[in-house]
This record gives sequence, structure tokens and C-alpha cells, in this order.
Amino acid sequence: MRIEYRIKVKEHMDGSIAYIPQVSHIRIHIGKLSCRPWIEWENLILHSSDYVYNSFHEEQSWFAEEAARLIIDRYKKQLEDEDKKRVKNIRFINL
Repeated sequence: MRIEYRIKVKEHMDGSIAYIPQVSHIRIHIGKLSCRPWIEWENLILHSSDYVYNSFHEEQSWFAEEAARLIIDRYKKQLEDEDKKRVKNIRFINL
């Protein structure tokens, strides 16, 4: 599965700019005549100092692009750490 990242940039009428880090998820649409993939984008939310989660309905913006990039980097590291904890092999010792 290929994960993509982007930063959504919102420019407000008062001139302020908000940066929202996002992550993509590939979904499969199954219709009557076809089956096709499409990409859905979710916002990355910093819940605590160590945990980032993704959400369709919540949005957390940052005042600097660098801050949004740091959230994406933290999310990537979190995924790597979770991947390292996955079970690689199970074996049994019979007695």
C-alpha cells in the first residue's frame, strides 16, 4: 500500500494562512459495471505530544508549513514504530 502525504493550505480573507497536514488512503469502489480505486485524504491531528491520529471530520491547522511537516514526520515515525511491533512469526515448543 502506497501512502502519500500533503499539506492543505488555507488562505483566509484576513490574509492569514493555515497549514493542515494530510495523509491519503486508497479505497476500492465497487459499482455495478466497474471496480476502481480512489484516494481519500484524512487530516492528521496531534492528540498529545507523542500521538498523531487521522480524521475525516476534525481539522487541526498550524501557522507555519514547517510545523505541518513535523506532524507528518511524527506520523511516519509512529507508523514505523507500530510496524516494528507487529508479530513476525509464531512457533510452539511441545513438551
